Amino acid sequence: MKDQIYYLLTLSPFCAGLILFFVRSDAFRAVFQRVAAALILVIAIASAFFLYRYAPWCFPLPEWVEWLMLTFEIGLLGYAGYRAFIYKKYWIIPLILVQAALTAYGELVVKPVAGFAFSFHSDELSLVMVLVIGVTGAAIASYAHSYMRNFHGRHPEIEDRRPFFSFLLFTFIGAMFGLVTSNSLFVLNFFWELTTICSCFLIGYPRNDAAVKSAFRALGMNLAGGIVMTAAIVWVASTYRIAGLNSLLSFENGALPGLKIAVACLVFAALIKSAQFPFSSWLLGAMVAPTPVSALLHSSTMVKAGVYLIIRLLPAFKGSVMADAVALIGILTFALASAIAMSIRNAKRLLAYSTIANLGLIVACAGGGTPETLAAAILLIIFHAVAKSSLFLCVGSVEHIIDSRDIEAMDSLVSRVPTIAYAMIVGIGGMFLPPLGMLVSKWMVLGAFVDAHNLVSPFLILLLAFGSAFNLFFWGKWLGKIISPLPDVKKVPLRVPLFEQASIWILAFTVVATTFGFPLIVSWLISPYVSSAQLSILIQNDYWILAFMILMLIILPGGLLLRSGKAAWITPYLAGRNAANPNRFTATLGAETKVELKNYYFGSMISEPKWLMWGNLGSILLLILMYFGAAL
Repeated sequence: MKDQIYYLLTLSPFCAGLILFFVRSDAFRAVFQRVAAALILVIAIASAFFLYRYAPWCFPLPEWVEWLMLTFEIGLLGYAGYRAFIYKKYWIIPLILVQAALTAYGELVVKPVAGFAFSFHSDELSLVMVLVIGVTGAAIASYAHSYMRNFHGRHPEIEDRRPFFSFLLFTFIGAMFGLVTSNSLFVLNFFWELTTICSCFLIGYPRNDAAVKSAFRALGMNLAGGIVMTAAIVWVASTYRIAGLNSLLSFENGALPGLKIAVACLVFAALIKSAQFPFSSWLLGAMVAPTPVSALLHSSTMVKAGVYLIIRLLPAFKGSVMADAVALIGILTFALASAIAMSIRNAKRLLAYSTIANLGLIVACAGGGTPETLAAAILLIIFHAVAKSSLFLCVGSVEHIIDSRDIEAMDSLVSRVPTIAYAMIVGIGGMFLPPLGMLVSKWMVLGAFVDAHNLVSPFLILLLAFGSAFNLFFWGKWLGKIISPLPDVKKVPLRVPLFEQASIWILAFTVVATTFGFPLIVSWLISPYVSSAQLSILIQNDYWILAFMILMLIILPGGLLLRSGKAAWITPYLAGRNAANPNRFTATLGAETKVELKNYYFGSMISEPKWLMWGNLGSILLLILMYFGAAL
């Protein structure tokens, strides 16, 4: 029964993707894609709670399945190489050839000689990741069909390849399920590379110059990380006969010569996948892709694979120089990406920098190595995934309504498009306002860093404080734009299909539900995983604080919904220069000028290229320190 559950979880998205690839009827695909998304959500929830009852176990994969996996990966690599040749991205081809050669050598030479068996991994962290992928992935897949139909209506110059897009979308979700539940290093590597290749095709879907450039940048960077990862796996398997993640972590630091170097190589690949400095450019470039791709890559799947692997590998390097270097890379990324976000007006690009920053905070927590920082990292994964995916979908729908991603064009959105604006308020609030989950998680992070009492703690605390202040600034000014009242504002046509609205609100309600469920998440899932009773005690001791926070969560939104029907617009004071129209004033020489309120973006203080350059340089030095620490 357990084996069948695993196959159902990992194969159902692939099967749905294949059906959508071959079906050309748009009406059928509309129904089937949403039904498939709902079924994947149900399967993910059922699988997570069923598998939670069992410890990790091993079972051999049929030989034909292993051949199929190898053929599928080599075939996708070959197709990526063909597209690189077509677009004259010749520098990609050697990377593809090296990756294909290493993969084939590991599967055809190393595995058969050593006789490694596939093993499935089920624990609390796997359960959390399956639920996160299932909930956000299903919502994004349901949202995607009508969004892509509107996308092609607005961009008739882009070739309509929606069957291929749907195939990639569901394949990506299936690959993530396989990645977070695999104990076998070879199978984990297969799913890891599958997400890399699928992300390239998804980012490059529009096939314009910007999309092609961004797609191959993402492919090149992640292939480089994949090559390092594959080489480390092949070396560990052939030298020490280790092919399971649990086996790799069972050796204490320094128990086998060079083993920590192999772990450092896996962490290096994970830092690239999670878009940490100096590898953030691939994720920023992904913004040219359609909104469902941005939501999928930035919230629950692609980037979360990197932080998941770092958390999983933590027992192999915690408390070491390598762990300190990883924590510093993460907190440096958090602080600088948050600062750069203050200078960004494009909503999707701001969300990209926010994603990079929050992933940096998760990496810093993982590097901290204590039960408290580890628990905070897992909480950040959960809360960030649901809030950020909701925001990406909201921005995509708002862009179709007001024809702009500019934050300055979102004045009084709560009056113009209340249905989407309220969901955006929940999503933005979920990122930085009490009592929602991200703020609770950051509070836990700060407490853990203060209690750590190690050499890097002062740097972690200082950069966390500055980065959190920067977060408050850019989220606050965006939220202010959305809820700011303007005179004579009228609603605009919603033009958002019902299933798009449903996906957005499912994620918005999930933001609230995870906050309500915070004590249960900690007690049932996180405390057992980090082997710490202190977290449960923390929840019990702060019961009244949590009860008050939940009460706030119920009462405060009523202020937006229970507005008085007698409310009147009060004419603003404009230094005695008000014109007859309350929204205009008399300027120099008697000219009437419209009143406009704009945010400040620190253009003269924050130069994105310069700040990126210093962040990248600092992270490169810390990467050198990480490998130096691994070699000690």
